[in-house]
Amino acid sequence: VSQFNLGNCYANGWGVAVDARKATYWFNRALRSGVQQAVGRLQRFGLPILNDEDLEEFAMTPEEVYARHLAAAEAGDAEEMDTVAILLLNGEGVKADPEAGLAWLERALQAGSPSAMVTKGN
Repeated sequence: VSQFNLGNCYANGWGVAVDARKATYWFNRALRSGVQQAVGRLQRFGLPILNDEDLEEFAMTPEEVYARHLAAAEAGDAEEMDTVAILLLNGEGVKADPEAGLAWLERALQAGSPSAMVTKGN
C-alpha cells in the first residue's frame, strides 16, 4: 500500500514535486505487490503499465540503461545493437555520437535485426 501512496504523492504533487516518472514507477511497483487500484491510477494519469524488464530499467539512471544495453549488444544480441544505435543517435544515457550510432545500426542490420530495418527507415 505504501508504494501506491508514493505513486499518488508523485502523481498529485502531495508533499513533493509532481514527477510522472516516479509516479509510474511506484504505481507499477504497487501493482506488482497486488494493489489492483494502481491500474486505475496509471490509466487516470495516462501512465504506462510496465513489464518487469521495463520496470527494472525505470529505476535505473539513463547511463545504467545504456550500459546494460551495450553489454548485451557487445555479447551479440542484434536487437540490443539496434537499441544502442538509437541511444547513441539520440544521446540518451550517453553523449550523442552519430558516427558510433550508425556503426551500431549497421552491425544490427548485418546481424539480422528487424527493428534495425525500421530504425534505418526513420
